[in-house]
Amino acid sequence: MAAGAAWGGKKGQRQSRCSGLPAIGRPPPTGKLEPAARVLTPTAAYCTPTWNVTASGDWFTVSPTSGRAPTDTFTVRPITTALAAYPVGRYTGTLTVTAGSGVLNGIQRITVTVDVVEPRLGNLPPALTFTYFISETYLLPAAHSVEVRNAGSDDVLHWTAAKSGDWFTLSPSSGTTPQTLWMTPTTFVTTTLGEYTGRITITVTSPSGTANPVQSTALALRVIGARAWGSNLPCVLRH
Repeated sequence: MAAGAAWGGKKGQRQSRCSGLPAIGRPPPTGKLEPAARVLTPTAAYCTPTWNVTASGDWFTVSPTSGRAPTDTFTVRPITTALAAYPVGRYTGTLTVTAGSGVLNGIQRITVTVDVVEPRLGNLPPALTFTYFISETYLLPAAHSVEVRNAGSDDVLHWTAAKSGDWFTLSPSSGTTPQTLWMTPTTFVTTTLGEYTGRITITVTSPSGTANPVQSTALALRVIGARAWGSNLPCVLRH
C-alpha cells in the first residue's frame, strides 16, 4: 500500500498589530507527499510572534508544537503504520496555528489530506479482433497493442505475459509498467475462410498485494472473402 498527501490552507488578511502590515502564517504548498513529511514555517512581517500548533487527525503527527516566527518550523509527518491499516480512500485532518497575543489574523487553519492508494493492474480490454480479407490479401489491423500499466499507484509492477493460440506472436513476454504489449498474427491460412481464437494473460509477479493481479484478453481472427470496407465516389464529368 502506498500513500500520497497534499496540504492546503487559506490565506488570511495578512495584518499584524506589530506593524499593521502582512502577515502571520503562510499556507503550505499543495502536492503529492514527497518526501514523507512537510516542513512549514510560520512567518510575520516586522515582528516575531510566538506560535502554537494543534492537530486534529490520528494518522499524522506534528512536531514541535510551539515556536517563534519566522525562525522556527514545524514538521507534519504521516504515521505509516497507521495508514497501512486504512482502506483505500482520502482522509483529512486539520492543523490550527495560533499566534501570540497582539497579532491580528492570529489563528489560521490548514487542511491536511492523505490519499491511501494501492497498486492495481490497469484494466485490459476484454476482447480484440483481427480480420483478414482474402480478396484484398489485407489484414486489419496488422497488429494490436495494449498498455500494461498500474492504474492505482505509482509503484512499478513487474509482470509476465502468456498466450494460448499458435497463430499470433506476443511481445514482450515480461516487463515492468508502463509498457506496451503487441499481438501480431503470423501463422494462419490466408486462402480459406475460417476463424482462429486465442487469449493472452497478464500476471503481476510483484509487488505482492496488487489488486486485480491477473487479467486476460480474448483474441479472435476472422478470415473472410469480402472486400475491406470502403466507399466509391461517383465520377462526374462536366462539359
